[in-house]
This record gives sequence, C-alpha cells and structure tokens, in this order.
Amino acid sequence: RAEVIHGSVPDEPVIVCEHGMRLRVDLRRGQKTGLFLDHRESRRRLRQLAQGRRVLNLYSYTGGFSVAAALGGAERVDTVDVAAPAIEFARQAFEDNGVGETAHGLHVADVPQFLQEAEGDWDLIVADPPSFAPNERSKAKALRSYRALHRACLRRLQPGALYLAASCSSHIDAHSFEKSLLDAAE
Repeated sequence: RAEVIHGSVPDEPVIVCEHGMRLRVDLRRGQKTGLFLDHRESRRRLRQLAQGRRVLNLYSYTGGFSVAAALGGAERVDTVDVAAPAIEFARQAFEDNGVGETAHGLHVADVPQFLQEAEGDWDLIVADPPSFAPNERSKAKALRSYRALHRACLRRLQPGALYLAASCSSHIDAHSFEKSLLDAAE
C-alpha cells in the first residue's frame, strides 16, 4: 500500500528535473511513479550515446529513455508501450521538453508483436520490461521470456548498434540475466 508520510500528494502529475530533462511522475496512480531512480545514470548515458541514432524504447512507460534519446540528438525515437495512458504520458514528456513530433513515433502495441511486425532496424534499443518473475517459482519461465526478448531485439539491431537491457525482477540475479543475454546472442 502507498501512504503519505509527510506533506500532501497532488492529484495531478508533477514534473521533476533530471539532468536537464523535464519528466512527469504520477505520485498517486503511477506504477512506482514510472521514473525509476536506479536508471537516472542510464538515462544520462543513453542521452550521451543517442546522437544520430535511430532509437527504440520498449516498455517505455512514461518515456524517460525516449526523451533522453531525443534530447541527445537521436535521428528518430520510437516509443512502445501496451498501455495507451503510458504513451500519452510519453507524448506529454516530449512536449514538456520541446521535442517536435516529427522526431519520434509513439506506438500503443504489445512489444513482441511490434518487434515482429515493425519495419526497419534500429541503432540503439532499450528494453526495460516489467517484472517477468514475480516470485521464485516463475524464474525459469522468466528467463525463457528474457531470452526471447533479447533474441527479438538483437535481430532488429544494425551491426555496431547498442542494446540496453534491464530487469526489475528481484528473483533474477545478475549472472542469470547476463546468461540470458549471452544465450540470445548465440
């Protein structure tokens, strides 16, 4: 459960500043606000690497990685999430940061289906899905799902491209996650 410890929580989303970006968070209804603090440096690094690249942000939620890529000079940013409200949040984040709509595509879509049906390839893909392993019993299935996701993403990258993969599944340790990447790469 969520409860207020000090002060009051506004009903509407608030804008926070992170490395010069303006990002929205919904403190009342957001999925852990949608702006995960452990990715602050990842978003900063992505911004540094995005110049001139075609970037795909999967499971985008509020679009933090997408905005970072756009502000970093990405040639194009495609933002994908299955939830229409998340894509609207991302659209607002682009607007809040002065990013024109011609520089990005917003897609309400299931990620595996999008990867299968989308045309073209990307120079940088971000895949930070929701937890695939909500409990210890689901670990084997989650690792199969990660391998499938990694395989699908790696197939859509140009030679020399970059892939930022993340896991928020507490039941998947770093070694197992890295092995899922290596297995997919083979």
